[in-house]
Amino acid sequence: PAPTAVPYAWDFAKPAQLSFELAARSENFTTNFKTYFDAEWVATNTSETAIRGLKLQVTFYDSRNKVIDTRDLYVVSTRGAPMLPNEKRPIRLFKEVSEDYARYEVAVLEAK
Repeated sequence: PAPTAVPYAWDFAKPAQLSFELAARSENFTTNFKTYFDAEWVATNTSETAIRGLKLQVTFYDSRNKVIDTRDLYVVSTRGAPMLPNEKRPIRLFKEVSEDYARYEVAVLEAK
């Protein structure tokens, strides 16, 4: 199946020259004595300039809308190779969550 869009919000003023898409290739829950959120996402640089740093934060909520946990993800490290225009970067997120997990939100913490 085609990847589905993963909504995200900017935690600061979005740089005018940068844009990217975030999509889920798969999202699953597995239970083996504990419950895990297992996602394969892909980020695509849709801007005309290279992205030199991109950090996301995923916040997990329970059914009462209470924060369970957060996880920071570096899509592009400032010490690594930049993400060129139209380049795709895979992202893997494997996180233990409570059985009362209900949803997640993604925020951009850093973009250069």
